[in-house]
Amino acid sequence: MAQKLSIDPDIIDNKTLKDSLKKIDQSFQNLIEIKKMETPVIYINNSIADKLTKNIFKLKILLNNKISEGEEYKKLSNISNKVEIYLNELFNSPEKIFKFKKSEFEKIDFDIFSSKLKNKFGSSFLDFILVNNKINSGFKEIDQLLSDYLENKSKTIREFKFKEDIKDFGDFKLKILDKMGFDGTTKNERLYLINPGILRKIDSDNKDYLSLLVTIKSICLYFSEKFVDYQFRPKIIIVTDNAGFVGKDTNILRGKFLKEFEDLEKIINIDFFIVDRWEKKSISEQRFIYSSNEVGYNLNIELDFLAKGMYGTKKDDFKLLKDYFLQLKVAKHGLIKEIINPLNKAFLEENVINKIKNNQDSLKNPAFREIFNKLNIN
Repeated sequence: MAQKLSIDPDIIDNKTLKDSLKKIDQSFQNLIEIKKMETPVIYINNSIADKLTKNIFKLKILLNNKISEGEEYKKLSNISNKVEIYLNELFNSPEKIFKFKKSEFEKIDFDIFSSKLKNKFGSSFLDFILVNNKINSGFKEIDQLLSDYLENKSKTIREFKFKEDIKDFGDFKLKILDKMGFDGTTKNERLYLINPGILRKIDSDNKDYLSLLVTIKSICLYFSEKFVDYQFRPKIIIVTDNAGFVGKDTNILRGKFLKEFEDLEKIINIDFFIVDRWEKKSISEQRFIYSSNEVGYNLNIELDFLAKGMYGTKKDDFKLLKDYFLQLKVAKHGLIKEIINPLNKAFLEENVINKIKNNQDSLKNPAFREIFNKLNIN
């Protein structure tokens, strides 16, 4: 069971030693409890991590100097040595520590860090935070024994079943789309809709192509309404691979696909990128809904799960999609999972997102764009 948390560095503080040895013991036990978790992911920045490490080191020395004063100090001194080792192991485990790349999350204190997380992603983003004192962060704040809390805590939902947990577009937007961290205050944000094999569907006019268009365009329609009052509007980028079309001209297919979104071009910026096939180790490493805020989901089915009725959406209906997309139902069984492990996020960034960024940088100059198009470098 995955648990997302953050740690107030002041849970370990010299000042608390004067107040209560029990409080120090609780803090140590809570850090040990994190180590024992099956899949903890700690959201933290360098400033918080450094301060926590320094606080433990200072307290360890202070306790060691007080060993002669009583058994409680001796006990805590021994535990502090263990905690320092555990914490170093955690901080050197890339699959358990997540640090946002954006500068707005760096070099800020814990209370500001947690506030920014809540404002951007909502109060359900973290399962809990360990705190020395209550700071009204909006997240579940634990200033008690973590083991007691975890024992009574029900499983946090990190995955949803289509047609069960997500039955219609309303469920989909609340549980997935509204968690992408867009608030209109940051420049150059991106939403990536990633689905291999789109070119084959466009080329053959595959019967599933319309279903794919319905789901993808519905997402774009929703965000076009949501972004209308934003100071900075995020860009939506649809991504597919070049499977079956290596070395072939794909510009006609790309143009045909983008033509379906022409009615939105004055409201929202939409683009379609074709990249080289990326390494896919499993079915869940192929299709993604991912934001530049480093939050996203993987799917074990295509992005074609929304439809007007049980028999799908007809071509004539598609032309009027903007009038009824909010009423769409989920028409397929499948699973969508939040991407928790930082290594999985790194896989997606390196194998897909960076390819798109490289293509965008190459095509900024109009003169180069024409050359790249002629050479079929998408």
